[in-house]
Amino acid sequence: MSAKYFGTWELIPELCIYSKGKVPESASYQIEDQGARIAFTVAWRADGQNGEVRFAPLADGTIEDAEDDMAAHRIIIVSDYQLDGEAFVGERRIATASRRVSHDGDLLSVLQVNEFVEGEVDTVFQLYKRRV
Repeated sequence: MSAKYFGTWELIPELCIYSKGKVPESASYQIEDQGARIAFTVAWRADGQNGEVRFAPLADGTIEDAEDDMAAHRIIIVSDYQLDGEAFVGERRIATASRRVSHDGDLLSVLQVNEFVEGEVDTVFQLYKRRV
């Protein structure tokens, strides 16, 4: 695939908006083409602690069972500039994400909406610049 969202991205903390909690001090967002799968590695530093999450859902839009205490994921390839996704616990959708790359390929925006059982919603907007 030659989609523009593949690569490694570095967070621009001062341009991020979180409806709850604090923006991480730093973060990287890597999206890799693995043929039948799209691999994500997100690493961050917040409040002096490091965190990381990795997942590699099928690129064809199939929902897969959860892996290692994670929700099941589905990736939706919208275009070479946009990659959406959904996360599920059982039949219930718990999160959506939309990843969009600027037309010059230098910026990646990520809008994630987390949906809680109580009907509460948590929205995260992040902006990244291309590192690799």
